[in-house]
Amino acid sequence: MLALAADTFSPVDAPIAGALRSLDTRQWEGKVCDVAWALLTAYRRQLLAAGYDFDEVPAPSEPLGLNTSLLPLDRPAPATKVPEIPRLLSFSEDGFLLHLAFEDRAAREHIRAIEEVRCVDDKGVWRVPWGAEAALVELGVLPDAAGILAPVVPPVSPQVGVWQEGDQLVLAHPYDPELVDEAKQLGGRYDGKSSPKCRRFPLSRAREIGAFAERHGLPVYARLDEELGDARRRAEASRAIASDFVTKGLAREAWSFQAAGVAYNLETRRTIVADEPGLGKTLTALATLEAAQAYPAVVVCKAKLRTVWADEITKWLPHRAVTIVDGRRATEIVARDITIVDFDVVDDRTVDLLRCAPRALIVDEAHYCKDGGADRTQAVQRLADAIPHTGLVLLISGTISLNRPAELIKPLEIVGRLKEFGGFEHFVRYYCDGYRGDFGWVKDGANLERLPELHERLRERCYLRRRKSDVLDLPPPRVESVPLPLTPSGLAEYRRAEADILDYVRRRAASRGQNAEARVKSARKAEALVRLNALRRLAAEAKLPAAIEWLRAKADEVGKVVVFAWHREIQERLADELEAAHIFGSESEKDIEAAKRRFQNDPDCKVIVCSLQAATEGHTLTAAHDVVLVEEAWTPATIAQATARCYGRLSDPHTVTCWHLIAEDTIDVDLVEAVAAKAAAVDALVDGIVNPEAEGSSVQGVLRSYCRRRGVVVDPVPNARGPVRPLARRKPGGASRAAAPGTHRR
Repeated sequence: MLALAADTFSPVDAPIAGALRSLDTRQWEGKVCDVAWALLTAYRRQLLAAGYDFDEVPAPSEPLGLNTSLLPLDRPAPATKVPEIPRLLSFSEDGFLLHLAFEDRAAREHIRAIEEVRCVDDKGVWRVPWGAEAALVELGVLPDAAGILAPVVPPVSPQVGVWQEGDQLVLAHPYDPELVDEAKQLGGRYDGKSSPKCRRFPLSRAREIGAFAERHGLPVYARLDEELGDARRRAEASRAIASDFVTKGLAREAWSFQAAGVAYNLETRRTIVADEPGLGKTLTALATLEAAQAYPAVVVCKAKLRTVWADEITKWLPHRAVTIVDGRRATEIVARDITIVDFDVVDDRTVDLLRCAPRALIVDEAHYCKDGGADRTQAVQRLADAIPHTGLVLLISGTISLNRPAELIKPLEIVGRLKEFGGFEHFVRYYCDGYRGDFGWVKDGANLERLPELHERLRERCYLRRRKSDVLDLPPPRVESVPLPLTPSGLAEYRRAEADILDYVRRRAASRGQNAEARVKSARKAEALVRLNALRRLAAEAKLPAAIEWLRAKADEVGKVVVFAWHREIQERLADELEAAHIFGSESEKDIEAAKRRFQNDPDCKVIVCSLQAATEGHTLTAAHDVVLVEEAWTPATIAQATARCYGRLSDPHTVTCWHLIAEDTIDVDLVEAVAAKAAAVDALVDGIVNPEAEGSSVQGVLRSYCRRRGVVVDPVPNARGPVRPLARRKPGGASRAAAPGTHRR
């Protein structure tokens, strides 16, 4: 049962499968096993694909069929006697779908009394309209949802306004072209068959729909105040730095702001824990796990952080047993309270993990799950789908969005919240300024005006974020730039490479328009990135002697310094020249921990050299108060994570200074400006901080800026967005006609 994803089952079988998944394995005996056998007979092929031969499972001596009365389907005892014949409920866009057996005459008579009910096929499937929940509660197929699904019935059938039908909000407005365009921006599902024509939204969109109605003077018949009040309360709770909530089961008492985070997580159940690095997100997640008693649990993290997690669990929850999954080969995992697995093998071990029947999932550094096509992301999605609704799904990341709002789409889908933001298409169009291109959705932009709204909506639903400046009363990190001269030989080599890339830009501009296919644009973008990285490396090599001299003086002045670089050859030369400890990508966990202990505890070890790609997450280097970037990173999140390695912790609060060593008149200058531009979008999304003068940036933007500084004013790389060919529209006869010439579909 656990080997199959939740979406494998049909709408009819899904409630039964969910109930079977929620059972403790000790309850799988006798009649419950017979019910599971009867359900899985229709899924032989799917089981075989997952590595199980259903035909080898012995059949029960007296099959019971799908007698769902044996299962905990989370429904109260019905007001009337429920026959042994099963009654199953699923959902559609137009209402409930009730599956009744032909022999269940009492239920059929009961259903026929409901207005607008109709039988949709000859297999006993009835469509029940939204608003008939009470009748379904009487039949025992729907929980009593008073206060959740109970609608406010308008005094008369409205033609305009906002009202509630079942678990949907309905918006109808007078026809006005501008009003129609604004309503389209809200997304939702357009219902042109109803009277009046309207748009339908989930209840979670109450704040947006209420604001729209207020702006245009539309009457509101639904009880939006309660929904909005709850949303505002949750938003405040996501910022709370103190709470009366008492954390239990920990070896030592948690901080008050962490207790506030636990209370928020327990209410939302599926949450993005995005506190700034150094505020103990690991402890907040473990305290939530213990408070909810959501065991067994699975922790997914980077391979080099598995022992860090095991140590933290032993420190805070010494009474809990821990298993670390090692290797890709499919073997049985000994079920413990907490199982730790790394991103590299989680896709190969998903079935083994599902056999443990986890009730909680914690994903550390969850920004690694932003790519929906990656194996690790799909594996994490399967694990999250298998967690029961009473369990926990916690995504941990202090930098959940590295560059742009589109990186939030997959994390929101993993926690089951994307539909609360209007679904994929609405999110892309509304927050990313996205559009459908020739080869799929283009979503690498950002609507800076709407990002603060997105930030607030995240807090209202599933986003816990506190900053060090609020919790520890510390000033933000100080940022300083230090211009450095280049060696004559290094400068000459850099200028030759610069001339080559400027010639490349001119050639690309001259050939522009000859072939504007998206694949060619993508190839040119990749080539531009390679050339820019070559310039970065040459600039770093040319300034390296001056950088080493500056670092020696800084280490003598302040005592300890953490140095970050991008290219491996630069890292190695820095470590050799400065006789420094180091954390590189190819080192083992044992060597990394030894280097960290040496830097933190040995007064003679003044410098540690770290990789910008491998050492910006999960490491504590607070013995230093100064971080130095010898090479620039591409994203503001990488710089923030690097700085956070030294920024004060709860046990050692102190501020930090981030030094940027800039090679004068090189690509370094453009990269610093580009990262600052990206930081504006990230700040608006992650912290709700608005910079009205900010603009986005990209690889093309860096190259464009670099060329313009040197007198090449042409657009160096064709804009990936470009003019978009309008989508063909179908005539009733089947032929297609293009949109009017000169128009663009966004």
